[in-house]
Amino acid sequence: MKHNYDKHSSTCSFFYKSGKEISNEIDNDGPIPSLKEMYSLVQDMAMRIQKLEKENANFRQRTNRENNPLTILKNMKPDVIFSQWLKKYILPDVKNYLQIVFEYTLFDGIIALFQETLGGLRDQSCIPIQYYPSKQNNLYVYEISDKGNDTWKIATNADLDKYIRMITNEFYLQFGIWHENNQELLENDSELFPAYYQKILSDDKLCKRKIKKQICDCLSNNIE
Repeated sequence: MKHNYDKHSSTCSFFYKSGKEISNEIDNDGPIPSLKEMYSLVQDMAMRIQKLEKENANFRQRTNRENNPLTILKNMKPDVIFSQWLKKYILPDVKNYLQIVFEYTLFDGIIALFQETLGGLRDQSCIPIQYYPSKQNNLYVYEISDKGNDTWKIATNADLDKYIRMITNEFYLQFGIWHENNQELLENDSELFPAYYQKILSDDKLCKRKIKKQICDCLSNNIE
């Protein structure tokens, strides 16, 4: 027991001394550790390093888990999945943004629609689409998984295409209704219909990446 204590005391003393102190001891003819003692000290150092590396790895893993948005979101249960939320809160307002499309582009109409809807929410924390600033710039949606259960997931490019297609299809539908209700206006201006028709069908010029960024910006406005 005494030997182990002395070994531990010697080891601690050695490690807590600065290089200058050790150098001074050697210069002053102080005791130089034997090869066996040096080997023991190296073993002890290796064990300390391994312990620190393990603790550091556990800390990084715990931090990553805590900072993972999907881990944070698992306790958030919206009332509806995102595709249903789109149908309930986004699509009914599409008709109010036709004029913006006529004056500018379909892209502008879609962005204005999201800005008004998301910006008008008092509490964005309960909606089935979320954004957490990161290098990946991911959007997270509450949707039906491949297993058939409702869960949070990263919105893929295919998901975004599907959601945007739902919105553009509603713009087409509302344009058809507008066309039927404005026959007299269109008859008085023969250039009006071709111009509006071209604007409403400009979905091939939509930039999904820009739409995604604009949605992220809308959602990040309420992030404190």
